[in-house]
Amino acid sequence: MRHLLPGAFAALLVLLSFSAFSQNTASVQAEPKGGLNALALKYFKIRFTKEQRKKLEDKELEFIFEIDQEGVPTLEAIHGVSERDILDSLQATSAKLPGFIPQEVNGQKQASIYYLKLRYPTYGNLSGGNGYQEAIRYNETKYEDFAYIHKSGQRLDIVFGGMANAFIGKAGDYLSPGGGMKTEILYRGKNGIGGGLLMSFYGNKLKQDYPIASDREQNTAPPTLLLGVGLNKALMAKERKEFLVQLELNYAIQNVTAKEGNNDKDWTQLQGFSPGLVGHYFFQVGKPKAYYYYGAPSVYVNYLNVHAGIRPVFFNLKEATGVMLELGFSFRLGCHGVDEYQIK
Repeated sequence: MRHLLPGAFAALLVLLSFSAFSQNTASVQAEPKGGLNALALKYFKIRFTKEQRKKLEDKELEFIFEIDQEGVPTLEAIHGVSERDILDSLQATSAKLPGFIPQEVNGQKQASIYYLKLRYPTYGNLSGGNGYQEAIRYNETKYEDFAYIHKSGQRLDIVFGGMANAFIGKAGDYLSPGGGMKTEILYRGKNGIGGGLLMSFYGNKLKQDYPIASDREQNTAPPTLLLGVGLNKALMAKERKEFLVQLELNYAIQNVTAKEGNNDKDWTQLQGFSPGLVGHYFFQVGKPKAYYYYGAPSVYVNYLNVHAGIRPVFFNLKEATGVMLELGFSFRLGCHGVDEYQIK
């Protein structure tokens, strides 16, 4: 037992010295400039043939790099694939990689080894492969580089634009033709029926004062606001153009006199409701853009939207009640859901 004590004591001193040395050694590992995602994208963006992609489906590859003191990477080996044509493409991409941030130990740059593992997704199968890597590849692929994209029929539209309007009936005796702005957020299902939230704002010059019990000066252009919901149905839907009819129910207000402070109770605001029937014709402008939206593949499409509508407006003042006609142009952004796709 006494013979073991000196050896154990010496081993303890070695361990304590090693621990102290480790605590005083600052080490920074080598890493690709731009991060791991930027490095992985170099390989996911390779334009493999259909046959090559089939061989890579759900296959994990391991890349081994030697990184010199200046951060220059040299590919030493690729594991997980043996096909010569695929290896040639991977090696050609590896030869063009940007530099790495080299490893440092106590402020001194050192050569090191770097390992990268990639799993190629199952192409055309939304549930296959690594979802994060698949999303990156989907986002980076131009629309024309897809063999096909099948839209699910579900979509979210955002509409923003302007219009001209005019009142007929009694309200036309008091308000001149004018214009306004509108915004809509709409969802549509696979059956072509949709709906959403609507808001429109108009300004029409006052021809003559409304007969109201107020001696205040009336607004020269009483602003009108419509806020409500819409239900629509696509009557014609083609690849680049569509036509739909929208039924609307809106809460309507119109400010006849200005409000003088938050506690002003003597200002005049008309209130009522307005049903409406609006036709929308829109056609695609520019190229679609593939994009992952909340974890699911989608296609963003820009449209130019032309609409015409007729809206009876019922206010709590008969002189302001009438029928509004409007014609407008809007920008429509359509976000289409995708249930199947294939990259060329």
